[in-house]
Amino acid sequence: MNTSRYEKNARRLSRLAAAMLTVAAFAAHAAAQVSTDPDSPTPMTTNVVAGKGNGKARTHYYSFVATAADPGEVKVKVTASTDERSTNLRVNFLGDEGKEVMDEIYLIPHRDPATKVGKHTFAERQKVVMRVTLPDDPQVKLLNYKIEVTGAVEFEQPAATPDPASAHPADAPAAPDPAAPTSDAAGQSEQPAQQAAEVQPGKSVKHKVRDGAKRAGKSALKDLLKDDNLF
Repeated sequence: MNTSRYEKNARRLSRLAAAMLTVAAFAAHAAAQVSTDPDSPTPMTTNVVAGKGNGKARTHYYSFVATAADPGEVKVKVTASTDERSTNLRVNFLGDEGKEVMDEIYLIPHRDPATKVGKHTFAERQKVVMRVTLPDDPQVKLLNYKIEVTGAVEFEQPAATPDPASAHPADAPAAPDPAAPTSDAAGQSEQPAQQAAEVQPGKSVKHKVRDGAKRAGKSALKDLLKDDNLF
């Protein structure tokens, strides 16, 4: 193989890997933000979530699945505390069409943590949206909360995170596979990160990032499949 051609292709693949890592990092950052959209709650990936407020009214939304597996009981433990002043915190549990499916958990946190536990037995499998309402209280500068959900529940599996050390061919370029379909247009692959940011208005942050990442991946794959003369 011509050495200059190999170096050129290695640089192209390096740019492609860097762009896709940027998209993945952007998606991971957006996923870490707690949803404030009841139609797009943040899926729980473990049985514990935590958040905070600064005295401004705000509502956070999470979701999990009540499996109704025998005995079907779901237990929710809420713990909260403030920097100094006491305030209030409400946790509601919503099902289809926003209907309450479990009793509200209401507590008054202060400097010493306050804890309350709620339980409910579900007769059938369903998605549960957990709404956490933070109060408008200018005397509170910091409110911390932690919610633990146990029992007959399921959580979304976390997405695999790429390893930058192994994915970046610029550090240790691997020999290309001559049998793999390739593209001369791979030099344009630095565009996926930009395309991922061009999201449609009116969607949640999570959906915007997911749609952008899909478009970026499809564009890069299409470029690679166009050309038979990359190597």
